[in-house]
Amino acid sequence: MNEIKINHTTEYLVFKTNIEDNYQACRLAYVLEKTDGITDWNLDLDDWENILKIEFSYIQIDHLIQHLLQFNIEVEELPIW
Repeated sequence: MNEIKINHTTEYLVFKTNIEDNYQACRLAYVLEKTDGITDWNLDLDDWENILKIEFSYIQIDHLIQHLLQFNIEVEELPIW
């Protein structure tokens, strides 16, 4: 399992998503608000890749991705420059 645990440190993930409307964005918000370890997130629907940025203190990345897939939300992790 791909798990990151960090104490007192904030980390970031950036994803390309298939989210295209407010309905999907609301489903995303539901999942992210219920996920332990996420401290903040932002979805940019004006970007052509519909970028999702997640700020977290700890998270099980594989678990989060699988949970999103249950809501038909596809994500592709992007490198952080």
